[in-house]
Amino acid sequence: MRPALQLIILFSGIWLIFHPLMSFASDFGSVGLIKTPTARMADDGLLRATISREDVADIYNISYQATPWLEATFRYSIFNPRNFYYAKDENRDRSYEAKARILLEQNWLPQVAVGVRDMLGSGIWEGEYAVASKELGVFDISIGMGWGRLAARGQFDNPLTLLDDDFEERPQRAGGAFGGESRSKSYFRGPTAWFGGARYRVPRWPLQIIAEYNSDNYAREVGLNTIQDPSPWNFGVEWRPQSNLILAATWLHGSSFGLRLSGTLDTKSAPKRKKGRAFYSASEPRSLSGAPENLDLDAWYDRILYDAERSGLRLNKAAIDEEKAVVALEVGNTGYALTADAVHKALSIAEVHLPRKIKAVEVALREEDHLAPTVIYKRQQISGEKSKIRTPRRGQYTDRSEALQILPNKRIELPSNLTAYKYPFVNFGADLSTRMQLMDPDAPFAKQLYAKLSARVSIAPNLNLWGVYGQDIYNDFTTDRASNSRIQKVRSDVNRYLTEGESGLDQLFFEYRNSLGKSFHYRTYAGILESMYAGIGGEILYEPFAQRWA
Repeated sequence: MRPALQLIILFSGIWLIFHPLMSFASDFGSVGLIKTPTARMADDGLLRATISREDVADIYNISYQATPWLEATFRYSIFNPRNFYYAKDENRDRSYEAKARILLEQNWLPQVAVGVRDMLGSGIWEGEYAVASKELGVFDISIGMGWGRLAARGQFDNPLTLLDDDFEERPQRAGGAFGGESRSKSYFRGPTAWFGGARYRVPRWPLQIIAEYNSDNYAREVGLNTIQDPSPWNFGVEWRPQSNLILAATWLHGSSFGLRLSGTLDTKSAPKRKKGRAFYSASEPRSLSGAPENLDLDAWYDRILYDAERSGLRLNKAAIDEEKAVVALEVGNTGYALTADAVHKALSIAEVHLPRKIKAVEVALREEDHLAPTVIYKRQQISGEKSKIRTPRRGQYTDRSEALQILPNKRIELPSNLTAYKYPFVNFGADLSTRMQLMDPDAPFAKQLYAKLSARVSIAPNLNLWGVYGQDIYNDFTTDRASNSRIQKVRSDVNRYLTEGESGLDQLFFEYRNSLGKSFHYRTYAGILESMYAGIGGEILYEPFAQRWA
């Protein structure tokens, strides 16, 4: 049962939160073939988690496409993970990699990138590379030049010596005796070697076949007796059962099999649109709409209020300017991930219920109790005996600004209508969640599966009490490795909380949110803010209207 639970927890961490997007990672996490990099980049904003397992090292990677041209990777490596009795390698290593695209593929030109593997630290995986990739039909071919470990087979003189003779020699040791220092003095220095490979996309199947020549001869691992006389050729098959998940099986070094699991999250993707629940409008007979008797269905405000609440909106107040024929509505978005959907629903409901004489609607939206921009909609009026208000069709206005305007937030200072919500009221939630602890030398993948029970008590407008309780289902956290830190501990004792308090209260705090003026927003909070810590604090956000910065 334990292996099955481990798989459930692992997949819940990689599968449930990761949004579908195609990307192909190497065993080192960065976009590549098997062990060698390519010049390819993931989509901008892509976050990727990769786990590769083989006899030489298990590698855990987290990569992020920080810009369209820059990829960054953090990895943790466990050498001799099967604990072969004849191997002498007990190392555990953290390292970083960065890859930058310097030329974008076009016509006959390949895509070109340069990168540094193991940028700082002990330098166990140290290597630099310049690589070019070109797509030819169903093939994607990559050829690169490597330094460091990527220059261990078929070495030749470093071409950068044409620029400076200092590139000829590579320092024997960089990054500090215990790691943690930059090894920039060794970048792109010493002899070089060629590496490369190809990826074949199988038509009409979610499969890719990979072959590569790896210029790393694994001299360190051979010296520690982990592997014997490794072949430079690696082969693999990648299967994409879902667009956010890739599984790979590989034949490595001419002697062993490897496995890789990779999942992706598109951090720039828009949330999924929520389809509204169908219901009878308040304009229908009370027998169909189910409107309570205390609502005055002859009043437009009551009708909008009733339909808004059933649509995932919260109508706080309204003001009507009889002289200008304008109605202003303050609406809280409680049910829509996309603000545009909330605005569209509010305007649609207003279009149904407002009197015909009203020429414009102002929607002052509140998001998470903060004032958002105000949307002004000019209604179209049809003259004649059978005139009526109707939503303009696409293309009917030559200029969108004729129908819609987005302006800085506006407060309704003197409301003509005000909703008297009853306080307090409570919302509950329950779901499964996981905790993971990676990169402990003794237990590199500790985990917990637990039921997360949450509640929000709305005490007054903008004031809430939040609570989260975690009920343990399974965990394998231990306190076998005690912290020997001599400085003030921050997270060093977290495993005591995860073992002695595997079930308990994770959060219980008060929070108040509001806006100051058009550009300043704030929140304050006090209580148990997260596991292990309680406190009091506040945040202020300055967000000028229609700017890309805040």
